[in-house]
Amino acid sequence: SPQPMRIIGLDPSLRVKGFAACEIVYDANEALETINFYRFARFYNFVDFCQARIHDENLYWAVENSNLQNATFAHYKGNAAQLKKISRNVGANQGISQAVVDMLTYYFTHDRVLEVSPAQKGVKWDTRNATHVAAQYGIKLPKTSQDERDALKIALIGYTNYLLTKRKP
Repeated sequence: SPQPMRIIGLDPSLRVKGFAACEIVYDANEALETINFYRFARFYNFVDFCQARIHDENLYWAVENSNLQNATFAHYKGNAAQLKKISRNVGANQGISQAVVDMLTYYFTHDRVLEVSPAQKGVKWDTRNATHVAAQYGIKLPKTSQDERDALKIALIGYTNYLLTKRKP
């Protein structure tokens, strides 16, 4: 029987709490079956997670790559200290995003890694929006953090891209 397919959505960042992943598992009929969340406290935890799945040919990745957005936030209205902090965070997140995409492409090939720009991702989902969207797929969403909701949104973009293009790994 066909193996269930999986898409893992990532919104990489260099935060104190690490970053989250959302795994969508779907059945042989391409119907969304379940959603799982993971959190990586350190980057090496994420590397271990990837290496444990390196031989999984039914795995597809969707990654927000903030490096695809060349924004400088020139119209920011805050003070200079806040702007410097934001620019450091943006630069760090652009770096980790590109490193994650490069690593996944190396491990899993370009055909199994979808890069999603911040513009494609769009606005963040609050709990109500995420719960509503998951319910449309028949999934009861557990309590989620903003990082998990961001990863969920990226995973669903990957799922939709897969269904639209039939880009099978």
